[in-house]
Amino acid sequence: MELADGAGDEEYLARLRNSIDAVWAFTSDIVFYQCGVDALETDTLGRLALTPAGLKQRDRLAPEGARQRAIPLVLTPGGGYSNPIEASVEAPASTFLMASGVTASGLLP
Repeated sequence: MELADGAGDEEYLARLRNSIDAVWAFTSDIVFYQCGVDALETDTLGRLALTPAGLKQRDRLAPEGARQRAIPLVLTPGGGYSNPIEASVEAPASTFLMASGVTASGLLP
């Protein structure tokens, strides 16, 4: 999915939602989701401009889709060169907390 430098929440999420069905069309026994945070607008090496709220919306799609299909999910963090660095720590922590809520209770926070 090619995006222009500086693409933000609205463009990124619209493109992702339009293409996610193609991902789920594959039959899988397990899903590995590399939930990198270099898409954050504060990341000094990334070229996108997602907000923490946009990243949370992105990160709901994999756990929710895996839960709906009863497919085990493995989350692996990646990226994270934000300034301040706290954003690179908070984003994956938020993803893991959200995903644990999805799989444990079947509900999105």
